[in-house]
Amino acid sequence: MTPPTNFFASYAEELEASERQLAAARSELRVDLLALGAKQVEVEFEGYDDDGNVEAILVSPATVEVTKEMLRRLEDFGWEFALFFFSGLEIGCGSFGSFEWALETDRIDINCCLRDEEVEPETLENV
Repeated sequence: MTPPTNFFASYAEELEASERQLAAARSELRVDLLALGAKQVEVEFEGYDDDGNVEAILVSPATVEVTKEMLRRLEDFGWEFALFFFSGLEIGCGSFGSFEWALETDRIDINCCLRDEEVEPETLENV
């Protein structure tokens, strides 16, 4: 007889693995961006009707030359980071938001506004 599946334990393991993967991507990106001379990254994201995208990425100071590969990595990280904190942000009427990442202190402040539930964005600081 097959032992019963513990869905809660499976979900907790997946969540933990996802958190480790996101932390590793964050750490690697931070090192690479600081090496380029970047001080801050701002990412804007938007989701709607089961789809979503990173809409804008701004790396400061403006003199930092960011490659297409780095922009792709930032876009992937930005979307995964937003989804980690606001799961389902792309469902139904969707949502929009942004985060600011101070690279030297590794502080990220993120805000997100769910279109069908909130008028004011929810803000999470230093995540």
